[in-house]
Amino acid sequence: MHIRVLTPDDHAAHCRVSSLAFHWQLKLEEESFPTDVSMLGYFADDGELIAELEFSTREVWFGTKTLPIVCVGGVASVPHRRREGAVRRLFEELERLAPQNNWILGGLYPFKTKYYRQFGYESVVDYVQTVVPLPQLDDLAARSPKDMGRMELMEGDAHLPELLDVYNTYARSHYLMFKRTDGKMFGLDPTGECKYTCLWRDQNGAAQGYMSYQLNLGVQQLQVSEIAALTPDALRGMLCYLRGYASKVKEVLFFTLPANSPVFSMLNENRAMQMCYQPNTSVRIYDFKAFLAARTYPKQAGRFSFAITDDTLAANNRTYHVAYQDGVAQLLPAGDIAPALTLDRAAAALVMLSGKAFTPFALQCADSVTLSQNPNAQNEIDDFLRAFAGQSPECFDSF
Repeated sequence: MHIRVLTPDDHAAHCRVSSLAFHWQLKLEEESFPTDVSMLGYFADDGELIAELEFSTREVWFGTKTLPIVCVGGVASVPHRRREGAVRRLFEELERLAPQNNWILGGLYPFKTKYYRQFGYESVVDYVQTVVPLPQLDDLAARSPKDMGRMELMEGDAHLPELLDVYNTYARSHYLMFKRTDGKMFGLDPTGECKYTCLWRDQNGAAQGYMSYQLNLGVQQLQVSEIAALTPDALRGMLCYLRGYASKVKEVLFFTLPANSPVFSMLNENRAMQMCYQPNTSVRIYDFKAFLAARTYPKQAGRFSFAITDDTLAANNRTYHVAYQDGVAQLLPAGDIAPALTLDRAAAALVMLSGKAFTPFALQCADSVTLSQNPNAQNEIDDFLRAFAGQSPECFDSF
């Protein structure tokens, strides 16, 4: 067997794998070889391409900094050659490539979280898909000022710099959102695509939020794919704006609301909503040392030690001793210090990136987490949990 990056000469073999794996009818003359991503292929000893994946490098916001992330998708294997370890070998190849490409994180949308956990990926971005009856927006409007600003429909890229500025400003305060430099993810051709992106302007004309949405008239539903507000008035104004579709729809579906979304605070009758918890993005930490150095820490001083068990990246497989104060941290020599806790690579991603308020008891209940029984370790565990709590991860983009 061998693994290599696919080239246009592999186009037919790539399409065959994709067709067999995802069950679509192949018409080769209508397909083109992907040019916006790279592809890794696993070839069996007989030369058959039996598994593949797509990958590309992007940047995600991590507080005020950005980190390089490898985005993985299109993981496919032919059914008659599964359980031969081909996909595992592809992910091991990604780990070999990680240091030379300076990938600190990896991200994917899993079909099953447990499956990708074996490669160090864990679900860290969750959403509550929410259906809001339109009358709830009438109630919000009745409680809101009459003149908060206005919505402006985006047509073309004349206002793209403002739109990007609003998005990236919002993203900087929400971990793991992709840095955007173009308009590909926005709806800038509303009459051609029937996807709408509107910019919210305050009374002074300043852009303070945006929203992207589409209409599904078959079910009388307006579907919001992205909503980002820099001020409470911007969020309130954008929600009230949706009432203008009352003659067409009876409800609004929000695809990407985090559990702590301020939308729930503003629409103050949650029992009238339909909510569905939806795990979204799984993330792998490829470089723990760089990850720890990049994080913004609490102002209050703290210190902790922890050990990582990483089956395939030896550089991660060590004990880390961290001291933090005033937002920054220092990695100290671990020496022979016994760690306060030990985590495998997937559990570390969950605890360090999800922003969930773990307690020591919750850590004990998690798979692949071991807490020290030394009474002196409790303060370190508390400092560890404080260091990684409170962040708000989101991810609007598909890849």
